[in-house]
Amino acid sequence: MKYWNKKGNEEAKNNILHKLIDAIYNEFGDKEMGRSKNKHLERLRKAKYVYYRFYNDGDFNSRIFKCYFGCGSISEVNNFDGKVLDDGLDKLILAAYAEQKALGTI
Repeated sequence: MKYWNKKGNEEAKNNILHKLIDAIYNEFGDKEMGRSKNKHLERLRKAKYVYYRFYNDGDFNSRIFKCYFGCGSISEVNNFDGKVLDDGLDKLILAAYAEQKALGTI
């Protein structure tokens, strides 16, 4: 629940990537975001949406959570105040940041 409260371990990188996602998505839409050069950034974008829907609306789909966060039950998510989700976002943020740094976009 750290990222929900804006206190995630990789919050600074997350903010940079969030602005980049907005810029790419607003300019090019899904077509550009889905291209292979932005694979990790697109994965982060989708995972952030899942994270938001969980904390804002209570949505939970075990298949989707397994895909992005490695947990398949609501009890796994709720253990330790959503630590599994925050740890998952940490990994996704670091992968997307490294990808975009290598591409020279940040």
